[in-house]
Amino acid sequence: MRDQIKEREYFNEFLQEEQARITRFSDKLANGEVKPERQLAVKTKIHDLKLGILTARYSRGDELSALEGEYAELL
Repeated sequence: MRDQIKEREYFNEFLQEEQARITRFSDKLANGEVKPERQLAVKTKIHDLKLGILTARYSRGDELSALEGEYAELL
């Protein structure tokens, strides 16, 4: 684990919560529940949540090879 302050369980819980948020936002976009003028903001939020997940996985100690593909998707 790269982060020596937080426990692994902290990262696991954080990742589950953030993934649930991404799912909620994505579902709302897919179901047309987001006003057109808010769609860009919601997509930006999803991107930011994914970046946070990537950072947390790195801090948790996940293999870099496993993170490379997700990083490329964010670009």
